[in-house]
Amino acid sequence: MTSPPWFPLYSQDFVHSCRTGRMTADEVGALIMVMCQQWEKMGVLVSDPARFAAYAGWDIRVAKRLLARLIEIDKIKATERGIENARMSQEISKYIAKVRGAEAREARRRAESENQFADEKRRISSEHAPNFSKKFETSSPELSRKDNQINKPSSRAAPLLESKLDTDSKSARPSLVLEKANRKVQARSAIEQFNHFARQHGWSVVSEFSDKRLADTAKRLDEIGGLDRFVLALNQVPYDDFLMGRIPGRNGRKPFRLCLETLLSTGSGLGDVLARLIDKASETPELIGPNGERWGFWRPDIEKLKTLSAAFWRKRLDDVKSNGTWPWWLLGPPPGHEECFVHPDIITELGLADKYRDTAAKVSVSTTANPRPPHDQLG
Repeated sequence: MTSPPWFPLYSQDFVHSCRTGRMTADEVGALIMVMCQQWEKMGVLVSDPARFAAYAGWDIRVAKRLLARLIEIDKIKATERGIENARMSQEISKYIAKVRGAEAREARRRAESENQFADEKRRISSEHAPNFSKKFETSSPELSRKDNQINKPSSRAAPLLESKLDTDSKSARPSLVLEKANRKVQARSAIEQFNHFARQHGWSVVSEFSDKRLADTAKRLDEIGGLDRFVLALNQVPYDDFLMGRIPGRNGRKPFRLCLETLLSTGSGLGDVLARLIDKASETPELIGPNGERWGFWRPDIEKLKTLSAAFWRKRLDDVKSNGTWPWWLLGPPPGHEECFVHPDIITELGLADKYRDTAAKVSVSTTANPRPPHDQLG
């Protein structure tokens, strides 16, 4: 389960706990790091100081000392399951229960919407579908038994044939009505999806599903390419500080609070919000190291780099001293990443794959490669 970008912290309780425990600044920082990592994983942490050191960017010896101290003063517990802060575990359980409850309600709403659409479809079909067999019997011209040629229709059938074009045009109406009903159902589903996110993140919840609101939503769904892309945009909102209201308002005003109308709008000062969020979702982030090297700088010389000896890598790692964080801008992709070219004997000898597994999972592969040879950095 993906965690939201924030977690509840009861400041008075937290500060009181730190004071009564006479915790040092380092110990408080370590406790916050444990809570953050636990929230990101939505569960307990693996009892591995090396992984915690890599996450926090600390030396492994510092991580071991601080974790041991937190266990000693009962701020975290080490069990067979792993390492956990009891209060954070409670908050995680509450969040998971809340999400599952919301998912169950959403499933019920969708089922109701689908049933409503099916009922509407049956009603429209029964009201508008023509009885073709009856019309054919009463309006068909008579067929000559002698020469199989169509004779002049009888006077009884003539009035019906004269209105044939009108009848044909009416027979197409059910499909148009069904299409309109389907767009309305899709719009309602989009608003329900918005409300699901709104309740979770504190946005303005839509309470009235008016015809105008449904029509406006359906129009925007047509413009952006459907309901799936609308949900894709919704998933990007939590990463936008302004839309999430994390930026203070100007001149003492309240922070921005997202509503459906703003999300659908294209003419406000925010521009086309949905289009921007969809574009953001499709972007591949480009990583740039502190020394200016871009992710992928090693690719032009990858075959040469793979031939570097174990002795070279042993000395290189000793010179760089990663200090818990793998400096990919100096050493290339971290062990465990598919593009890593560190000598396999060194990875096994030092246990680098386990140590930097989280780092390897976090980095994003950029399609932009720096053509400059990397030897100045690697050797």
